[in-house]
Amino acid sequence: MKFICSIFFFLIMIAFVTAQTLDNPGTPEERAEKMTARMQQELSLTEAQLPDIQVLNLKYAKIMQAEVIDPDLNVWTMYSRGNKINKRKEEELKPLLTDVQWKKYEQMRAAVTSKIWKKIF
Repeated sequence: MKFICSIFFFLIMIAFVTAQTLDNPGTPEERAEKMTARMQQELSLTEAQLPDIQVLNLKYAKIMQAEVIDPDLNVWTMYSRGNKINKRKEEELKPLLTDVQWKKYEQMRAAVTSKIWKKIF
């Protein structure tokens, strides 16, 4: 179940955060900026956390671009790669957040996953 949730979270982050289609998800810089803004709003990031979060989001947006978005991949390979990349990102993200923020992040991820399930079924 965690694997499926991670896959859907990956897709949601691309689709909803950028508010664009998967055919044109925007540049890594645009996606990272939107993700950082959303995290700042929903997680109440501090000014001290913001630079590290911005760097992390840009790093992983570029990795997603190179390894998932740019290559001509089948859907399963895209999901699989995106899931692995998301796990690595979350391992780096968790130490940057407080326990309260991490719980909010998990709730944010769960809410997005729930929305996807409702749209699918």
